[in-house]
Amino acid sequence: QNFSARVGQAAKLSFKGASVDLVGTDTVNGVVAPTLVLPSGDLTLQATSGDVTLGKDATLLASGLSYDFEGAAAYTPGGAVRLVSDQGNVRVKNGAVVDVSAQGDADAGLVTVSAIKGVAAIAGTLKGQSGGGRTGRFLLDAKYANQDTTQKKNDFDQLTGVLEAGKFGEERVIRLREGDVALISSVNARRFVLSADQGKIDVYGKINASGVKGGEIALYSKDQLTLHTTAELDASATGAGQSGGTVTLATQTFALDGNGKPLGV
Repeated sequence: QNFSARVGQAAKLSFKGASVDLVGTDTVNGVVAPTLVLPSGDLTLQATSGDVTLGKDATLLASGLSYDFEGAAAYTPGGAVRLVSDQGNVRVKNGAVVDVSAQGDADAGLVTVSAIKGVAAIAGTLKGQSGGGRTGRFLLDAKYANQDTTQKKNDFDQLTGVLEAGKFGEERVIRLREGDVALISSVNARRFVLSADQGKIDVYGKINASGVKGGEIALYSKDQLTLHTTAELDASATGAGQSGGTVTLATQTFALDGNGKPLGV
């Protein structure tokens, strides 16, 4: 499918087909870019047998709006975008934009990606910024996460780069059904949950879930879970009198250092 659409604020829109492709169309006047605009809205793209693909010119806008009421500013929250492939891959190509950001004190929205039998290939731009409210939330359930769908392995560092740049700092819940996961770059999210169903997890960098109130970090792996000497898990509270957060580590094989102590805790 190749289309552009603009609907009213807080609208709900869903497209379902064997595959869903939003790619630019070459015309005599140049490329017509597919754009869906749902301010503070709820958008679902679902492929039942093939892939969901956002081409390099595709834009999905579910960002919040600002209003001026007799000189006083008011803001609407970011919306929700769901990209779902029942049997194939979800591809957000370099140049594509998915925007659930918000302005002022409004909260940013939610991006959900589901490719339980395929690869989540997120190479485009995701926007979850907020001027003063909560930043974006990101939920992923896929067989693998890798911008190259031919690779049967995870490139978690690349995904982290996309989410950090887009300010998805309120929540990240990520389930990878196959393969190992290496956390190298720093992760900043108030709630961070990662599951490697059939692989191992290696943590080399910092997972920062700290805030005025304590945050949540949870790591689940079938195989070895290793906190290397450079790893740091921080769910502390910075606000006076606030309780610290929680850190959960669950695995069949937990790695210890040479002194028999957990690494990096």
